[in-house]
Amino acid sequence: MKNHIVLLFLLICCWTVSTPLYSADSVAVSASLVSEKKVNDKINEVKDSTAMGDEAKNALLSLYSRTLDNLDALKTYNQQIKVYQNAIKKSPDEIKIFKKKIAALEKKNTKVFYAPGELKKLSLADLEQRLNSESANLAAIDARFSDLEQTLEHESSSSENIRKQLIDANHKLELLLEEKNQPVSGTSSELKRANQWLIDAHIAALRSELRMLDKQLLSLPVRLKLLKQKKIYTGLNLKRIANRVLELRKEVDKKRTSEIKKTQDITRDEQLKAEGKAPVILKLAKANSKLSELINSKNQKLSLYENDEERIDKETKKIVDAFASTRKKLKIAGLNQVMGQMLLEERKSLPEKNLYLKRMDKREKFIAQANLLQLQYQEEFKKISDIRNYINEMLKGITPQQKKQLVSDLKPLLVTRKNLLKKLRIIGEDILSWFLFMFQQVMI
Repeated sequence: MKNHIVLLFLLICCWTVSTPLYSADSVAVSASLVSEKKVNDKINEVKDSTAMGDEAKNALLSLYSRTLDNLDALKTYNQQIKVYQNAIKKSPDEIKIFKKKIAALEKKNTKVFYAPGELKKLSLADLEQRLNSESANLAAIDARFSDLEQTLEHESSSSENIRKQLIDANHKLELLLEEKNQPVSGTSSELKRANQWLIDAHIAALRSELRMLDKQLLSLPVRLKLLKQKKIYTGLNLKRIANRVLELRKEVDKKRTSEIKKTQDITRDEQLKAEGKAPVILKLAKANSKLSELINSKNQKLSLYENDEERIDKETKKIVDAFASTRKKLKIAGLNQVMGQMLLEERKSLPEKNLYLKRMDKREKFIAQANLLQLQYQEEFKKISDIRNYINEMLKGITPQQKKQLVSDLKPLLVTRKNLLKKLRIIGEDILSWFLFMFQQVMI
């Protein structure tokens, strides 16, 4: 019983000794704390003064500027205190909400998103539009998931740093309180007052920083729990949308391949019908057949690229994970002889650097060539949109009688070519977008 009384007495004494840093002088400091408006008025007054020398002006302006900096810091710390207080108050309820959301998501079937036959009823344009929308959504959620991972990693290891900041801020506050109580002599009354404003503002800012750090440390466990729940929920959403994108992509590939096959059949039939007709007709029919083959080839490449995306993602994740693993080992082992061997082991498990450099060089060249081709396709598509002028250009130098005979054969071939150019332009844009996206991922 006596031991408990002694312990309680010691705790009360410790609390009495420690409270001045947070409360004993805080009322006096708060009461004497200058306002931003008053400091700004003084700055303008000093700048406009003609009776004051440059040295005195600069000394005062420096003190006033630093006072404003501390007043700004005070506001920032006070705002952050509210953020951490809200986290302590609201996070438990948010955690419960996310747990319910996670449970609801886990019950859902992550592989079935569309009713049987629903996607088959949609046109290729509608499917592509839906795929683009879902892909953009996937990218946004993926970015959110990465942010949560980074924040969680940072916050999980922040407690030691917060404690160091607390000790540092507390030490600065003790020194300032001592400085505040020391008499100042040999300076003008205005300099004394400006110096006092600075000390008071700095003390207020440090006290606020200490309260903020205290709330940050106190709220850390519950904030970490909430971040973990958010990460789990976002991860489940990411998986669902990734599967949805995959399902849409497969359907787009099927429909696109089917439409391209129909186009190839049309161009093949048109070429057969053009045999024995005027050279200009046969030439256009053959050009359409070649364009159709090019579309088919590019479509196959696009499918390969999209299927290859998963492998590239895995290789990228391998690099990121290897870097994280190395960083953790360095944190444990420190910079010593073990580090060299450890880095060598990690290096062996990574993909070859030269291979990535070659791929990057190829991609850069491909993007430049693809851009040029896209411009050419767009230019021809614009010209062919006005079929009458296009025909006139093709049949220059031909008599009106011959021209009339050829127009009826040229029109259906030009309509086919216009559709082919449109398909080629869309597939070209998809391939170019894919390469640009993957190039950006590597550069990041």
